[in-house]
Amino acid sequence: MKRNIFLILFIFIILSCKYRKHFYDIDGPVFEFYTLVDYDILFQFNEPIERIKFNLNGKSENYKYEIDNIFPVANIRVPCDFFNSKNEDKLNIEAIDTSGNHSLLAISPPVINNNPILIQIEEINIKYTKKRQQKIVLKALTSGDISGYSLILFIRNRKVIIPFLKEEIEKGEKFYILIDSSKDEYNENFKLSFREKKVNLIFKYRLSQIYSLIYILDNKNKILDYFYYYDLKKNTLDYYMKNKNFNNMKSELLSYNIVPDIFDISETTSKKSVIKNGNNFIIKK
Repeated sequence: MKRNIFLILFIFIILSCKYRKHFYDIDGPVFEFYTLVDYDILFQFNEPIERIKFNLNGKSENYKYEIDNIFPVANIRVPCDFFNSKNEDKLNIEAIDTSGNHSLLAISPPVINNNPILIQIEEINIKYTKKRQQKIVLKALTSGDISGYSLILFIRNRKVIIPFLKEEIEKGEKFYILIDSSKDEYNENFKLSFREKKVNLIFKYRLSQIYSLIYILDNKNKILDYFYYYDLKKNTLDYYMKNKNFNNMKSELLSYNIVPDIFDISETTSKKSVIKNGNNFIIKK
């Protein structure tokens, strides 16, 4: 009996070797994300990188940075000084893996912010009428630089990223964002300026009055504040828990290690907004 078992095992090993498939690496490395680590920007790829070239807008040698790795790694560190004081809008990257495969990509370069500001969502109104637009009010909790920050909205379940301009903001300053819609005059390329005090964003569609997510992202890719909401008069809780897009927004927050609180806006009106009270949102009376 034992002899038969060993014979079957031997035949299996022989056949496995005979018909073994060979896999070859023919794809270039895939860029995943970058983040600030100490005094470096860390660029993460999906596989070890043997050689990599960085170039800001295709300019002179001062705008180029190259690395040859004796021991290839998937996370590449570039000193912050390379990006400091270079206000370029495009970073070209050529990455070569250990099999000699190339990847070329162009991304927005990291923004170096040595004096980051702390801001929060101070007030928000999702309900609207012909006379009253949707409104988001942001407030600076500290003085500092807002470079590299973004406001993220979900419009019709589509993620919209709106960057802030490089500005020095004083503690206590407020910024009013009004949201309207027009299928003929909408704009997809807004940039926010705190100094203007107020901006009117015109999208093809407004923020949903049923459910959506709004958050502020800082220069270190960290969420400073968010507002995740639904209307329990429009749909039951069970509907939201089974809704794919609603849960995608929840996953978005979880990816930033935030276990989200969901706010019910059913008692709000165009005049009755939501305000920040300490660390919590409440309905303004």
